[in-house]
Amino acid sequence: MSQNFDLVQLGDLIQIFDSKRVPLSSLERQKRKGQYPYYGAQGIIDQIDSYIFEGRYLLVPEDGENLRSRSQPIAYLADGKFWVNNHAHVIKGIEGISNDDYLMYAIANTDISPWVTGTAQPKLSQVNLKRIEVRLPPYQVQVAIAKILGNYDLLISNNANRINLLEGIARLIYDEWFVKLRFPGSDEVELVDSEVGEIPEGWRVSKLEQVTSTIFSGGTPDTRNPEYWSGTIPWLSSGETRARYIFGTEKRITQLGVDKSSTRLAKRGDVVVAAAGQGNTRGNVSFLVTDCYINQSLIDRLATMNSEEYLIRIVLEAV
Repeated sequence: MSQNFDLVQLGDLIQIFDSKRVPLSSLERQKRKGQYPYYGAQGIIDQIDSYIFEGRYLLVPEDGENLRSRSQPIAYLADGKFWVNNHAHVIKGIEGISNDDYLMYAIANTDISPWVTGTAQPKLSQVNLKRIEVRLPPYQVQVAIAKILGNYDLLISNNANRINLLEGIARLIYDEWFVKLRFPGSDEVELVDSEVGEIPEGWRVSKLEQVTSTIFSGGTPDTRNPEYWSGTIPWLSSGETRARYIFGTEKRITQLGVDKSSTRLAKRGDVVVAAAGQGNTRGNVSFLVTDCYINQSLIDRLATMNSEEYLIRIVLEAV
């Protein structure tokens, strides 16, 4: 059906408000802490005391690595009162011609690489933003499509919240059973001394290397080579270990990307640990519900950079 929809350049579908953007240095923002979101290329990066936009707008990164890797959303909505720096284009669909929500999904599913320039610092200029072509159904069809996709996004969000709730319950149970040692039937089990303190009789203390069958890390295909990316093969980065369970990956690579890099395949049922990463990523642990290749900042099967320093406090062999 989409074959009947015309390809139209974004420049004919949007209003651009880039001239209203005002960048603030980190020092300026530090002095102006407040309640209003301060947006950069990939979302909110600070909160300040004032705003320059009010309403609902669509933001598209103007520069940054994500323009090529697509590891984060390439278009996202900002609603309310907020500030935007000069690293994100600020646009709106033309009323009655293009719907903001539809444009967000259309841009997200469009290969924008022909309009991205630069190697060390990818850039999407305003001129090239206008040249991006998207399929354009009639306005009411756009609204209907956006509503359906929005409902799916809401369902995904609700399921993610449920998963977080269940993970919290699982952590409480783990703490109760394996840290406080108040597991079912614990009253009938004697405690014995070990190198980490008292543990239930029949349990033992082991180093990670003694209870894992394989320890390895992966690699990253060259992000400057488009032949390695946007393929069909799942590839996991350390940042994705913020999720406790990995059902799918944000990025996909090609077979050539696999062949030309040191990435390695981790299997469903494996456990991966983020050995490095930005923010609080390092040390995150995730369980794989799918097969995927991994990057060099991930170590498969509960391995660590120095496994001698880590102990599994309690390994349940029999209760």
